[in-house]
Amino acid sequence: MEEVILTYLTSIKNELRETGRQRKNLKIKSILNQLGCQRRSQLLIDKFNNCLADLGLKIIPAFNIDLSYDERVTIYFDGLNSTENEVETIDPIAEKK
Repeated sequence: MEEVILTYLTSIKNELRETGRQRKNLKIKSILNQLGCQRRSQLLIDKFNNCLADLGLKIIPAFNIDLSYDERVTIYFDGLNSTENEVETIDPIAEKK
């Protein structure tokens, strides 16, 4: 599951860089659909939040079990410096999962 989350969040990070946008707004149910999940678990939420941090991204409001499936969240950069400004490669194997 962690590889799927990393692939998804890397694609969002790359989209933000390529388009020059600073943030992406999504519904919780859209995120879950992209991850192939219908329900949230605390383990999924923890992995998702850890992957966000690993990729230098943040989310508001905080991604937690209490958010409604129709709630909108914003994923955005947690600051950027010039060495982070390159598009990251996505593992094609992880994309197929």
